[in-house]
Amino acid sequence: MNLQENKELEKCYRQYIEQQTEGYEIIAKIIGYTVERMAQEGLIDSDVQISGRLKSFKSTFENDRRKGIVDCFGVRIVAKDEKDKVTIMQEIEKVLTVHKTRIHGTDGKERYKGIHHLVSMNEQYITDNERASGINYPLVEVQYWTKELEKMCVGGELAYSKYKKKDLGSILELYRKDPEAVYSKLPICYEIKGNSARVLGKQEALFKIYPEIEAEEKKKEQQEPELC
Repeated sequence: MNLQENKELEKCYRQYIEQQTEGYEIIAKIIGYTVERMAQEGLIDSDVQISGRLKSFKSTFENDRRKGIVDCFGVRIVAKDEKDKVTIMQEIEKVLTVHKTRIHGTDGKERYKGIHHLVSMNEQYITDNERASGINYPLVEVQYWTKELEKMCVGGELAYSKYKKKDLGSILELYRKDPEAVYSKLPICYEIKGNSARVLGKQEALFKIYPEIEAEEKKKEQQEPELC
């Protein structure tokens, strides 16, 4: 694929994302509201975090063309423990339509033990106004994690930096030279709380995806001499 074709593909992808974003945010808010209600009713521990992301063009097409745009919309739920993880998953299955389930780590060899759902909006919850307005509801990948798995994946043995040290170093180097060049390749990240889906700022999203970069920047600031 030449440069012009790549630009055209990226333009189409951005248009697709824009057309689906409103529907994605509605699904994200349904998930946030459902989990918040469960915590308030004492069905799960209140120690649960939900985040979302819209994959960047680079991640969707340049890294893995085989997957295409199937999972470019995502939500991650981090529960306190396995019990809460399963309880949340079972409740989400009631409010959204599940098309596919993938359970990792069942073979005893894979250390990553997340559960992934591919879901869409449940038709019975789409209002007449939403139908009339033409809102597009995409397929959304929902990842179910525990706090323990999060520790392993963020700074632990399964962290990105453990097997992509070269990439991480080049990203940090580019960030210090041209932050916008790094920001342009990031996904759009969300913080989901109850019936709210907040888009994270550029630097906030970068540090969430790459906490190692945030740690390096803090270390650099501490080493720099104070100006009189």
